[in-house]
Amino acid sequence: MRLPTPRILPTIVLCGCFIAGSAATPLFGAPVSQEHIERLQKLRNRIQDLQQQLLKTREQRDDTRRQLQLAEKRIGGLLKGLRVLNHQLQNDHRGLSKLRQQKQNEKQVLKQNAQLLRKQARSAYILGRQETLKLLLNQQQPNRVQRILIYYRYLNRARTDEIDSITSRLRQITNLQFRIQQHQQKVRQRHQAQLTQKQMLEKVHSKRQQLLASLNTRVRSQTDEIGRLQRDEKRL
Repeated sequence: MRLPTPRILPTIVLCGCFIAGSAATPLFGAPVSQEHIERLQKLRNRIQDLQQQLLKTREQRDDTRRQLQLAEKRIGGLLKGLRVLNHQLQNDHRGLSKLRQQKQNEKQVLKQNAQLLRKQARSAYILGRQETLKLLLNQQQPNRVQRILIYYRYLNRARTDEIDSITSRLRQITNLQFRIQQHQQKVRQRHQAQLTQKQMLEKVHSKRQQLLASLNTRVRSQTDEIGRLQRDEKRL
């Protein structure tokens, strides 16, 4: 085999180096297009915008959650207040029932005493007339009629005092009934006001629950989209 001459060898080596350099350039230094750079920048801008939106959505969700907790606390307080007012109304109702029964009993006793007083007055009148007529005819025991009339006056006075006492108790019962009825009216007004407030809070609470569910869905959607875009960024 014939070896190359010394003059031809440098030329062969130089040509080999040139070919090897031309083949390696596309592998290690491939050019990036402007379109590729713009797509990557838009993708990063979109990720940044979504991250800001996600931050605001999370803040709104946390604020809504705090408002829900406050509304639930206020609703609980109103429920406790309504239970107290219901208890007061029940006590007032029982008190009025007792007073009505007591008033009925007092009226019955008053009626009986009035009837007895009328009978005693009629009897004293009739007996007094009869005894007076007898004494006038017989002219005996002149002090007997006076004693009988004093006795009947004593009985009538005792009966009258009893009637006055019953009448006074009836007035007291009527006044107490009036005060209880006034208290009932105020309690009912407070009960209705708290019930109305509770119903309004429950409506607000329901709307905020729906808003919270929507915000949770939005957070998941934005988080998923950010993850997808970040994976696209890595591929680019």
